[in-house]
Amino acid sequence: MTQVQSAEEFPEWLEGQDRWVSVGLAARIALRVLPTLGPVVQQLPQEKSSAFLLPSFRATAVPWLVGTRPSQGTELAAFAATAAAHAANAAYASYASAAAADAAAAAAAAAYAADSATIAAAAIDVDIWHEINQDIALLEDGATVEELMERPLWGKVPEELHDHWQELKQAVLALDENWQVWTQWYEDRLIGGPKPNGRPVYYPLEKERVLIPDEDWEKGPAHINGLIAEMELRYRGVQPQRPAPIKAKLGDDGVLHREDSAPAEGRDEGHSQRLRANWNGLQAHLKDFLNLDRLENHQILKNALKRYEKDFGESFEQLQVIELGIAGEVIADHSEQAGEQYMDDIAIDLKAFVAAHNQFITQFPEWQASLEDRVDPIGEQEKEAIVELGDQIIEAEDRVDEDIRDSLAELLADLRADPADRYQKARWVGTYKSISNIISAWLQPGYEAARNGALLGVKLAAAKFVYEKLLGSLKKLENYPDFWWVKATLNYLKEFF
Repeated sequence: MTQVQSAEEFPEWLEGQDRWVSVGLAARIALRVLPTLGPVVQQLPQEKSSAFLLPSFRATAVPWLVGTRPSQGTELAAFAATAAAHAANAAYASYASAAAADAAAAAAAAAYAADSATIAAAAIDVDIWHEINQDIALLEDGATVEELMERPLWGKVPEELHDHWQELKQAVLALDENWQVWTQWYEDRLIGGPKPNGRPVYYPLEKERVLIPDEDWEKGPAHINGLIAEMELRYRGVQPQRPAPIKAKLGDDGVLHREDSAPAEGRDEGHSQRLRANWNGLQAHLKDFLNLDRLENHQILKNALKRYEKDFGESFEQLQVIELGIAGEVIADHSEQAGEQYMDDIAIDLKAFVAAHNQFITQFPEWQASLEDRVDPIGEQEKEAIVELGDQIIEAEDRVDEDIRDSLAELLADLRADPADRYQKARWVGTYKSISNIISAWLQPGYEAARNGALLGVKLAAAKFVYEKLLGSLKKLENYPDFWWVKATLNYLKEFF
């Protein structure tokens, strides 16, 4: 198997390769080191993001797109050449790859990208060649360029690059310029797969993104990112209902009602029987744990176990899969800190219970889907907005049915029961997703109606309620990447009010 160790050796391997191999490799090489712009952008976010980051995103988006669809790459070649020229002073050399007219030019561009990336990676002590060789190995094993482009960029993201990316992302998202259209795009590439982060890859959307005319790009990030946000809304629409404790739908009466949860069941009858047997065993384990006298000295843990018991149900049919998964993650957080918080005897019992829970809950596809539906870390501003929105939704008695309001109140009570916020990561995510589902249930019908030219009645009233009553709290979440669709949807709908 080929092992390339330097930019001098790389062109030798590229000779004779299809030009789209060079295009794809150049894109992946440049994307890997893009986070090294973090310290630069962080110094002067407004200025540096416009001068360096936006051209770099544009420059890498073209070869990435061409690499994913080699059969359609020629239609982008002329535009790619123009884009490369504009990005040449800012990007990490991958700009040339999609502009290549033949295999030799593409290979030269890929080698130049690798050389530039090596310098950038060396500055933070990262071996870029290990990952390049992994790509080469896949191709030599028979993988297509399209398959390579779906792979994660790294086997494991180097810690310093991860930190630089987080710094860069936080800096640009604070600018209120719709940078989520690029930070999400980059993280989709980072993770890889045909449906990264649960977001389908739409070729027409990506093609439209890179074919935006030069005159628009020259107007800067706020303008271009706003255009892309509108494109994403057209292709992706309003965030659909996602795995969460609360799913909602707008009724003909103009009131939000709870969507019925699917009953807990296995893939087939045999699997369902095994799950029931596992449920019985875990129930006995839970009861034994709750009966430990030593738990009386650990009230927060006991409360977490009691909440787990509620979501576990008195029978298998009453099991709430998503709620139980979240309750289990809370208990797992206790287990992670067992050595600091609990005596050895409780710590051992706690770890054993978490292991039994994990073995049980991971058998449910609904919980697996919840784990795959990733969200960014929830910061203090987002937490404040979540609680504020939750309280406002609970107060909207004429627009939200009692079942949703009671469930949301219970979620907020769980969060408030642990003021130190030591074990609440999963609950914050579950509550956020529940509120996202509620906002989506209000806006989705109006969005679809507006697109069909008939935004009337309860659909219009629901959308106006969100805009007029919740906008202040929603603004605190508008820079949270996962919530991008709310701002874009409201900007679209307000033209119909």
